[in-house]
Amino acid sequence: YFIFCAKEGILFLSGNAYEGSILLMQIIMPTLLFIGITNILGIQMLVPLGKEKVVLYSEIAGAIVDVINTVTPASITAGITKTLDRMVYDGSTFQFKLVGLASTTVGGVTNEDTSSVTDTISTVVNGNAAFNSIDYSTEGTYLYKITEEPLANDHDYQTDSSVYIFKVVVAKDNGALKATGTYYRGTSSQSVEEIIDANNTTAVASFENTSTKAQAIVLKADKVNPDGTVPEDAKRLEGAEFTLYKVDTKDSKDNMVLVDTKKTDGNGEITFDNLDIFKAGKNGNGGVKEYQWYYVVETAAAEGYTLSTNEKWFSFEGGHYDSTKNCYTHSFAALNTLITVPYAGVNYLMQHNFILYGTLVLGLGAICSCGYMLRKRRLGAKAPVNKHGRK
Repeated sequence: YFIFCAKEGILFLSGNAYEGSILLMQIIMPTLLFIGITNILGIQMLVPLGKEKVVLYSEIAGAIVDVINTVTPASITAGITKTLDRMVYDGSTFQFKLVGLASTTVGGVTNEDTSSVTDTISTVVNGNAAFNSIDYSTEGTYLYKITEEPLANDHDYQTDSSVYIFKVVVAKDNGALKATGTYYRGTSSQSVEEIIDANNTTAVASFENTSTKAQAIVLKADKVNPDGTVPEDAKRLEGAEFTLYKVDTKDSKDNMVLVDTKKTDGNGEITFDNLDIFKAGKNGNGGVKEYQWYYVVETAAAEGYTLSTNEKWFSFEGGHYDSTKNCYTHSFAALNTLITVPYAGVNYLMQHNFILYGTLVLGLGAICSCGYMLRKRRLGAKAPVNKHGRK
C-alpha cells in the first residue's frame, strides 16, 4: 500500500517540503519484509534459545547505522521587500505568490520538480514579508517563481509586473545539507531560461508600486443638453480659462493649493494631467487612505462671452478607470450648463457683419439729416427781400 500510495502518504503526513522523499520511501518499503523476518529470527527464536546478547548486539549495530545515515534537512526562506510611492510599505493590500516550477533543464542543469509547492503572503511589515520556510532532504536544484498578484477590482495602485525566479541549490557542506538561494529578476514576457540566463541577480525579490494617476477633462460649449451632454450643434468655445485647485473637502475652499491654469483649445477642451488621487501621505500605506478633492472654476471667459459662475468639486474615489490610458479619467460637461451671453465687442461685431452694416447705415442717415437741416437754416437766413417785402 505505501509503495503505491507513497506520494499521498508523504504529502498528508509531512507536507510539500518532503516531496523529494517519495521515491526513497517507495525504495525502502520492501525492507519491512526483512524487518518482519528479523523479528521472527531474533525475538521469537534467539531469545528462547538464551542468546539475548546476540539480539542486543544486532540492535546496537542497527542503531549505529541509523545515526550514520541520518541527514538533517536543509531549509531556506524566500522573502520580498515592498515600497509604495517610494516609501516603505506597511499593510496587507497587496498579495505575493510563490509557485514551484516543473522539472526543466536550464544551463545544462536539470532542476527538481517543485510544481506542487504554492505559498501566498499579503501582510507586509516595515517593507518586508517572508514565505513559509522550505525544507530539503535531498541534494539538487530547485526553482520557484515569485510574483505580485494583480489587485481584483482595485485600480488605485499600479501592479509591479516584475517576475523573480528563486533558484535554490542544495548540496552537502562538511557532510550536512546546505541550501543556497539566488533571486533572478525578469519580466512576464521572459521564459524561466531567459530570466536566469540574463543573470540579473538581486539580494531579494523587491516590488515597487505607485498610486494610479488621474486626469480631468473640461469641455466648454455655448450650450448643453439637460443630461449634461453636449449637442452636436453646440459651439465649442476656445480660449476660456479654467483654474484647478486642491482643496480639503467637497464644497470647501479652505487651504486651496493651485494645481494648474489652462485655456480651452480649438475643440473647447482642457485636460489636466498627472493628478494625484490620494492626499499626500494618505495613499493607504499603514492603513490610512484618503482621496484628494479638487475644485475647478472658470477664471477668464472666451472672447465675446461673459464669465461663467459655474464651479465644480470632485474626487476620483470610485471614478472611471481607463485601461487604455492606465489612469482614472473624469469629464466635466456639467461645467458648461450655464450658457454664456455674448457682448457687443469688436470681434463679435466683426463676426456679425449685419449689425455693423446696420449701424453704419443708421449713422450715415443721421449725418445726412443733420447736414440737410443745417444747410436749410443757412439758406433761410440769407434769402433776398422783394419789393413787396417778402423773402
